[in-house]
Amino acid sequence: WNRMPKFAVGRRAYDNWLVDNMFHKDEADMIDATHTVLALHLTASDGNLAGHKKGVDNDWNKQVINPVTRKQVGGHEWDHGRTDHAQFFTRWDIHDRVAFHLRSGRKEGRSMPELATTLTPETVKMTPSVILPTAIRAPAPSPDASKPKDPVPLSPRPVTIEDIQAQDNKDNGPHFELEPCKVVLNLFTTFIENSHDNRKQTAQENVLRSYQRLREFGIQPWLFSRSEDWTVKAMQHDVKVVSQFETNPAGTPYLGSMYRHIANITTGRCGDPEPFVFDAYVNGDIVFTRSLADTLIKVRSKWEMAVRSGRRKGVMIVGKRTNVECPKGLKLHSDKAVEKFSQLGRVFQNNAQDFFIYSRGAVNWDQIPAFVVGRRAYDNWLVHNAHHDPLLDLIDASNTILAVHLTASDGNSAGHKKGVDNNWNVQVMNPVTKRPVNGGEWSAGTTDHAHFFTRLHAGEILFHPRSHQAKNRTVPENR
Repeated sequence: WNRMPKFAVGRRAYDNWLVDNMFHKDEADMIDATHTVLALHLTASDGNLAGHKKGVDNDWNKQVINPVTRKQVGGHEWDHGRTDHAQFFTRWDIHDRVAFHLRSGRKEGRSMPELATTLTPETVKMTPSVILPTAIRAPAPSPDASKPKDPVPLSPRPVTIEDIQAQDNKDNGPHFELEPCKVVLNLFTTFIENSHDNRKQTAQENVLRSYQRLREFGIQPWLFSRSEDWTVKAMQHDVKVVSQFETNPAGTPYLGSMYRHIANITTGRCGDPEPFVFDAYVNGDIVFTRSLADTLIKVRSKWEMAVRSGRRKGVMIVGKRTNVECPKGLKLHSDKAVEKFSQLGRVFQNNAQDFFIYSRGAVNWDQIPAFVVGRRAYDNWLVHNAHHDPLLDLIDASNTILAVHLTASDGNSAGHKKGVDNNWNVQVMNPVTKRPVNGGEWSAGTTDHAHFFTRLHAGEILFHPRSHQAKNRTVPENR
């Protein structure tokens, strides 16, 4: 501090000077903790820029002498004075712990310090601030809570004091933690992270809104993303984020790797026997309603005992989507809004699948080709594979799961015209045949090839064998 200008608090400019000073220090790291430290400014009558309009010494900090340069501080000494200039930033990881990440464009050869294997006074001096207590993002609901509560609104709508007080009276916190043992479905996706298409961004924001609503019905949403912006948006909607995942050389995520990762981090949290749970990848522009949870709960009631007893290996559920043009700025805040909006669209063709729901353990992902998401052909291959598996039942739930595709500027066949790896999934090696996949491996890859289909009758979800596809299969009795 002897080498710092004699700044006065509560006056302008010194904050930016201090940040700029740290930005240029090679021997020190600067961390932007905006995402994990809540700092609430209680604005009084002096407003939000009080430091710019105070008293006779208002310009003190812009006229003070820099003891290093022996000159008055200058404007260039706070050019890098924003939180965005920090070399690192924090975020919450999937276990509600603080994680650190390098900020692109600010690394300058820096890396995260490693925790020493043996902690001594000397090694602790070498690795300051790397031992952190487990941090909890928000308190859990009370034990007698009958159902999860709605979070405090995070939308741009002005929140009144009455809103906050009313929420405080009925809730223990702005978020609730979905109990692992009550999860029906782990639903995961990826986003287009650097799109300049405003309609695509609008679609993905509505996907997050729908995911937040689905948590109330036992669906745990996940986003595989390395984007700082989408990570923040996801966590604001109670969507867990996975930032470390495998990709092909073009940077496109591997499908099987995501299924394995979700299974690895969620298995073993509820004792023995493990709950009957579903895992599903879905394209990042598909919005669901409660009909997804209602259908899966009904599937579980019919198939769980058959799978546990070994009479069936598992079940795969697919369905057709409804395409609706997504306008910029669209906000679908409820299931009713989604249902009404879907009436503007049309059901798409039977050979385009956007979600792949499996009961856990239904497939061995080591025996599935290394498909990547967002590229053509893998959807039909997966359906074809399930169609020919004698112990895996394939269900077409188009009639009872509303899946709305928010069509952006890339249209309704985006997977057929993407990037340098557009043909990856039609050239990849089949680990079973030891040969590249071929057209004969997806000839039975439409939703019409499902062994069973669902139907809604008098408010109840029913299952029917599909003629010419089910052959000797029957809907199992849960006994």
